[in-house]
Amino acid sequence: MSQRITIFIDQLTLEAAVGVFDFEKGKTQKLIASLRAEVDIPLKEDLHHSDVVCYDTVAKGIRAIVQSQHFELLETLGRKIVDYCLADVRIKQVTLKLEKPDIIDDAHSVGIEISGQQG
Repeated sequence: MSQRITIFIDQLTLEAAVGVFDFEKGKTQKLIASLRAEVDIPLKEDLHHSDVVCYDTVAKGIRAIVQSQHFELLETLGRKIVDYCLADVRIKQVTLKLEKPDIIDDAHSVGIEISGQQG
């Protein structure tokens, strides 16, 4: 038996090589990632670190993906991050929000939200 919990990472600030426009290429820009993941954990009294999904591990994985290459589209980057999360069978559903805060002057941010689930 297991119990479902939600882990989250809120507004992880990253430097990303992302964008399709000429002014976005050849440099990095600020990217903000927020993630919520529905996770199954064992139903037992004494949980151990190995029983749960570690948000630090997830954050390190997100950083590694972001730093791996230039992404023209946030949608492509978002898919890679969601796929990375869902590779852990304990993560049943994930929603990721990626924001570019410095693209449109009179907007707080622009971006995407993408979800995925097991099965």
